This record gives sequence, structure tokens and C-alpha cells, in this order.
Amino acid sequence: MGGIFSRKKKTTILMLGLDNAGKSSIVQRLLHMSAGAPLPETIPTVGYDLREVRFKKLLFKIWDIGGQLETRPVWRHYFSGMKGLVYVVDAAAEQRFNETTQVLSRVICDPQLSGVPLLVLANKSDLPGAKDSGTLCSLLNLPELGLQNRLNWHIDACSAKTGAGLESAFGWLSDNLKK
Repeated sequence: MGGIFSRKKKTTILMLGLDNAGKSSIVQRLLHMSAGAPLPETIPTVGYDLREVRFKKLLFKIWDIGGQLETRPVWRHYFSGMKGLVYVVDAAAEQRFNETTQVLSRVICDPQLSGVPLLVLANKSDLPGAKDSGTLCSLLNLPELGLQNRLNWHIDACSAKTGAGLESAFGWLSDNLKK
């Protein structure tokens, strides 16, 4: 029996990142955050998965696209109409920082994503050896990439396992979605 003020606004966002960065785990954590339930076992996405996640006054339609090398060329087919981009980085996988920087650079240079806010999630920040968000910001060259492409961007450390950092990160995204 909801009135007009109880409806949630729907918005579509794209979640990308290299394989094993934790994209699917983040979606699962968002789905189970309010229940306080443990994170269910997550199977890596091959292809794509579309989930609806309620957050504050929004209903996020999240396209979780697989990050395997052979899947990346099809990412661009999902760019059209996106209101936000979430790029997930494994903050503890230093050996993949160079690769993820190159991939992120190619993604945000696509004209279809011009003006779309970018949320970078430094996932697995709870693991030993994980880089903090400030260090990752420099390693990923975010200030230069963001200014060059006129993106509104933000980086936040998080943990899909515990849920730490996700509420503030998605709060920023909610406040900065492309109108």
C-alpha cells in the first residue's frame, strides 16, 4: 500500500573490473547487507549477471559483467544508457595493478561513458598487503584520467567479505549519479 513517496527510483549502473576483483561478491554483500547474513558462497561471473539492489531511496539495477580477458571486448555493448560506473580493483593484487590501470583507462575513454560518475572500489582492503585507496588512486592514475575525461570520480576502500566501506561508497554514487 505504498504511496508515491514510497516508490524507489530505478537507476542502472555497470560494475566492471578484472576477474577475481570481487565484483560478484560485492553485489552479494549489497543484497545481504540489511539482513546481516554471512556472505553466501559466490561463483565468479562468466558472461553477465543482472541484479536489483535497494539502497536508500534507489533501486540499483547492477550489470555485473565478467572480467576475464576474453569477456572484456564485449563490455562496450553494455555502456549505453548507464547512469554510473563501478570499477572494482583487488587492492591486494599488486601484480595486476598495471593491467587494471590499462583496462580502466580504455573503459573510461569510451564516449558512451562521458560524464558518467566513476566509483572505484578498492576491494579486499582487509587483506594483508592491500594498498590503501590513496596509494591506489596514484597507481591507477585517477586524477589524470578523471580530468582528461571530465569524469566525476571517487575511490573508496571496501571489503565484500565484511561489507566495510560499501555503504559510504554507494552513498557517494547515489549522490552523484548522472541525471
